[in-house]
Amino acid sequence: MALMVASLIERQLRSAMRRQKISSLPIYPEDRLCSCPTIFDLVRLFRNVERYEVVAGDERIIFPAELNVIQKKVLDLLEIPVAAYQ
Repeated sequence: MALMVASLIERQLRSAMRRQKISSLPIYPEDRLCSCPTIFDLVRLFRNVERYEVVAGDERIIFPAELNVIQKKVLDLLEIPVAAYQ
C-alpha cells in the first residue's frame, strides 16, 4: 500500500511538471536539478519541516512550518495547499 501511495505521488508530481513545462526542480543536495523526482527526493526535501501546536489551558499557540520557495512549488505541483502547513 505504501509503495502504491509513493508511486501515485511521484506520478502526480511528474505529470504536473510536464503540464507546466518544468524540465527539472532543484531538489537534490546543493540545489542540483532533478528531472525525475522520486519519493525519496521528496522526503529529503521536507525532512526538516516542523509545525508545532502548544495547548496551555484554553490557549492554543501555533508555530507554523517555515517552507522555502522550492517546497512551496512542490506542494503547488502536488495540489497541496500551503495552508496545511500553517
